[in-house]
Amino acid sequence: MVKKKNILICFDRDGTIIYDDKYHLGSQKNWKDLIRFRRGIFGSLKMLNKKLPDAKIYMISNQSGVAIKDFPLLTEKKSREVCRYIVNLIKERGVDLEKCFVCPHTTKAYTKSHPQFTFDKKILCNCKCNKPLPGMVLEALRDAGWKRENTSIYIVGDRASDLQTAHNARGFGILVPFGNRPGEKKLVGKLKDKERHISKNFGDAVEFIVHRENGLRA
Repeated sequence: MVKKKNILICFDRDGTIIYDDKYHLGSQKNWKDLIRFRRGIFGSLKMLNKKLPDAKIYMISNQSGVAIKDFPLLTEKKSREVCRYIVNLIKERGVDLEKCFVCPHTTKAYTKSHPQFTFDKKILCNCKCNKPLPGMVLEALRDAGWKRENTSIYIVGDRASDLQTAHNARGFGILVPFGNRPGEKKLVGKLKDKERHISKNFGDAVEFIVHRENGLRA
């Protein structure tokens, strides 16, 4: 019998939990009207709660839009408000979700890939929380009161960078493909770490976690 470990599951937000239409959610006055959850989210998360009741579930999100001067309404405070609002919507549907952690910073790589925007250089920094660095995952571990060596960590997202985050956190990465990012599967294939899975959809990702954990504990 394998010694029981804690289970920490971190879901990306944009493109994984909700549709990502490049809104930079929170930069609009009517941002609440733009929230659309991906199909099967609530049922899958409730199933995860039921099958792995001791697991703790978090949402983690890079919010580099905070650094974009073109979006004066999207402040760090607003980005956290948006995440709390989404978490509360999920909880209202009967899901046990802990909270959301946000990285409001941006990187040089992001600014170079988005030349159409003007950035606030004060928020351009080498932080430890911007995915694929594992800062938000470590923050979730601290919030749960768990140590990394005693915890099975899963990162679920729609980008190869989410799987790289899992590798950096010494966890397991799962890609949930999103239609407007067709190149992510190819990028995942270039990652050296093999502790990963490409799912068909969100529900498939959750089922994979449940089956894998049950297999590890058999």
